[in-house]
Amino acid sequence: ARAFSAHGHDVKVIANFIQPSAFCFRDRHDLRPRLVSTRNFEPHYGVSTVLRAFELIKARYADATLTIVGSGSEEKRLRELAATLGVAGVDFRGQVSPAEMPAVLGAADVFLNASIVDNQPLSILEAFASGLPVVSTPVGGIPEMVRDGQTGILVRVGDPAAMADAVCALLDHPDRAVAISREARREVEKYVWPVVRPAWAGVYGRVGAPARVAASASPDEGHG
Repeated sequence: ARAFSAHGHDVKVIANFIQPSAFCFRDRHDLRPRLVSTRNFEPHYGVSTVLRAFELIKARYADATLTIVGSGSEEKRLRELAATLGVAGVDFRGQVSPAEMPAVLGAADVFLNASIVDNQPLSILEAFASGLPVVSTPVGGIPEMVRDGQTGILVRVGDPAAMADAVCALLDHPDRAVAISREARREVEKYVWPVVRPAWAGVYGRVGAPARVAASASPDEGHG
């Protein structure tokens, strides 16, 4: 929106939306190192950074696991990287249908996102709705959703050590993780259909100049 506005275009950003009732929110007072990534295997989603962060986390939490959901052009390279790193506990789950996603997220404890380029990922909203504390990079519209220290933790792009440190800090302080995930669940209420619908109605109701709508969903949504 900022880029288009700078060129004199009339822009209306409409948020992505989610149905929270499709997911089971729960507090994770017994936060465990069960990590999940649900971004597709394309270079701009930085899944390799997630794998390298997991290697560092595994050195501190021997029982850590990482479930990776998705598919894409980088699958072979990512599987080779996981084999080269030699860390046990990585599960390449493949593509998962929207109906299966609540169970995948429900079985995890921390959500990781290492995007290099992004918009407003539905996958993060799904993590919020499931009670997962989110550790993410601050690209695109993500900081509008993931406010550092409030609704999630933001780390530098391409920095697996920073991502690992953020995850370990949550695991070391589960009460903080619970507070963040509760605030994130409240954030979800900005992205439900009754809130988003009037924005769409306003755009379609405009008469005269054509509306230019900035799409909010990521290219791979869903999934990942």
